[in-house]
Amino acid sequence: MILWSLLAFSVALIGLRSVRARKILDGQPTILVKQGRILEKDLAKQHLNIDDLSMLLRNKDIFSPEEVEFAILEPDGKLSVLKKERTAACNKKRM
Repeated sequence: MILWSLLAFSVALIGLRSVRARKILDGQPTILVKQGRILEKDLAKQHLNIDDLSMLLRNKDIFSPEEVEFAILEPDGKLSVLKKERTAACNKKRM
């Protein structure tokens, strides 16, 4: 148990001090949708298919990739989405 704790502490310390090690240990965000277009090559690198992406977008109340300026898959598995300006403006008018 103590050995495991020391290992976890060492990995965290290395990640704090080295940018290269942090990229390897934590990963990097991946852009999946850019200007309304799905980047299928990056989707495949993350072992996702279009149905998985659609589900993640629906969880953010987005029903079409065309509504999205950028969709970024974070290293922790969450999806960050920036809607296109005209879509955001239309939703404000409806309210």
